[in-house]
Amino acid sequence: MAIRYPKEVKEYIKSVIPGRRFDEVADLVNKKFKTDYSEQQMYSFAKNNKIKNGLGTGRKNPYSDVFPKEVFLYIHKNYKGVGPKEMSERLNKIFDRSYTKDQVKEFYANHSLNSGLDGRFKKGHIPINGFTSDNLPPGGFKYRFKKGQKCKNHRPVGSERVSVDGYVEIKVEEPNVWRLKQHVVWEQHNGKVPEGTKLIFLDGNKENVTIGNLEVVTNDEMLEMNRNGLRYDDPDFTRTGILIAKVNRTAAKRKRGEDN
Repeated sequence: MAIRYPKEVKEYIKSVIPGRRFDEVADLVNKKFKTDYSEQQMYSFAKNNKIKNGLGTGRKNPYSDVFPKEVFLYIHKNYKGVGPKEMSERLNKIFDRSYTKDQVKEFYANHSLNSGLDGRFKKGHIPINGFTSDNLPPGGFKYRFKKGQKCKNHRPVGSERVSVDGYVEIKVEEPNVWRLKQHVVWEQHNGKVPEGTKLIFLDGNKENVTIGNLEVVTNDEMLEMNRNGLRYDDPDFTRTGILIAKVNRTAAKRKRGEDN
């Protein structure tokens, strides 16, 4: 069934398509009009209206070896309320990478991602869409919020959501600060997760976020478990796998010491 777009939405879509990927177009439109259009819908709109974004065939794939598809999509899905430092820490834990704050900061800049952590604008600031209170498009005023009014989609602190990677996230602070729930739960019982370690789910279920289903392992132990298939959907088997990984890593370290 064809989608009927309001006139002001159609005009805005046409104005932002040039030079942008369709996921970016969807994001801009959804932010401005509080809608939920998808990347595919924006692509179909452009195709049906014979509008080209001008990126060319050689720039359709935005992914790279440094930021592969799963990382790219995770950042675009979760950057709101998350600064480069926290995002780099998340990526390193979730994807077993070694991103720096500066790498993620550059990624944010290259893709025009604003975490919103500092929402204050300087006097005379012009929004990215070029509209101010004096030149809003027809009907634009009805999308503005009154002082103290919250978006109808506002979610209070303590709300939960599931990320594109299947991890449960919990809102910990306004306006839009989210953290991985497993880290919040672990810290409530044991304090910060030590550097060089990761949390694993003993039954393999990322949505079963209870302290009894969480265990911390070193990066080396995690690698050993993944290499040798030592992670199971049975918590007891996984605990045994952790012990085996610890023994294997200890033996490997001793062997290297003897060789040296």
